[in-house]
Amino acid sequence: RGFVCKEADGDEYLARRAFTEGHAAVVIDYVRLGGSPLCRPIKLLDWCREQGCELLGELRACVDLPPIPKGAAGAPAEALVKQAISALQGETVTPAAPDEPVLVRVVAVAATCADIEAGGLDFDCTKLIGCANSCPVYLPAVEEVPLDLDVSGDHCEDAVVVCASRDLGAPETACPGP
Repeated sequence: RGFVCKEADGDEYLARRAFTEGHAAVVIDYVRLGGSPLCRPIKLLDWCREQGCELLGELRACVDLPPIPKGAAGAPAEALVKQAISALQGETVTPAAPDEPVLVRVVAVAATCADIEAGGLDFDCTKLIGCANSCPVYLPAVEEVPLDLDVSGDHCEDAVVVCASRDLGAPETACPGP
């Protein structure tokens, strides 16, 4: 669900940003939790507010998607992003998984991996395409990691901004725009 969101104040899918920019990337992050909080979104945010949740930037993985023709009107943008996320299924995205409970987060951005790396750990919220995260998980003990964004409806840009925030203890709650 986190990759088929529409803008908060419009009917365009966030994935359309990939066609505007001409490129997109998928970023995989791990968030240190310092324990095993409940999976409900508000409980995770409360946990991070109280305990602190550290983004493990040194383990960040980024995958550039194939170039996207600017203004392309072919397949719907959201299908392109879903296809890219599906291509990651079963792939090892980092050679050494954290040996502790973490939150796995996948963010799609209308930028290249080089642009994302140059920007540090924060994302430009005007280029976010989608985001989803796991429940707390101990990666060495699981085969696969289900991801989702807890939203109803498709006008969920603000939830994507929260999901992609660097600090889950004090997340951005809306994109201030360019």
